[in-house]
Amino acid sequence: MKKLLLGLLLGTSTLHAAENLKFTGTLLDPPTCVINNDKTIEIDFSNVAIDKIDGSNYMQTVMFNAVCSQVPKGSGLELKITISGTATDFDPAAIETDVDGLGVKLLQSGKSFTIGQTLTIDPLAMPLIQAVPVKKSGAVLQEGAFEAWATLQLEYQ
Repeated sequence: MKKLLLGLLLGTSTLHAAENLKFTGTLLDPPTCVINNDKTIEIDFSNVAIDKIDGSNYMQTVMFNAVCSQVPKGSGLELKITISGTATDFDPAAIETDVDGLGVKLLQSGKSFTIGQTLTIDPLAMPLIQAVPVKKSGAVLQEGAFEAWATLQLEYQ
């Protein structure tokens, strides 16, 4: 009987250890960027011949500069670029203009830059962004002025 009682007492004893946890860190506001000295970036295609719109004629470089505050080392933040606006129904990389069937296609380093897409970029080397008029297949464009609007955004994430 003594062996059984001793076994029950030993079997019910609980061994445990506890240690405190400490969590630390530093909260950072993401650095800010100023694009083109806060001025509108304007691309003037000038006179565009309707029958010459082919997605390569009239291509222009979107010239802009950006000044971003310094990123603390080890922050894990990356610089992202996004161009937002209303895409055409015939090309997801083309901004809709005020002329039905006409768009302004955007390219980043020669590749289609889908409207609303976010890309990670090198803060020391801004990407080459280009714009070119494009038209919907079968569209009959009329002579007249056109314009389109988009927003270029840089942010650290």
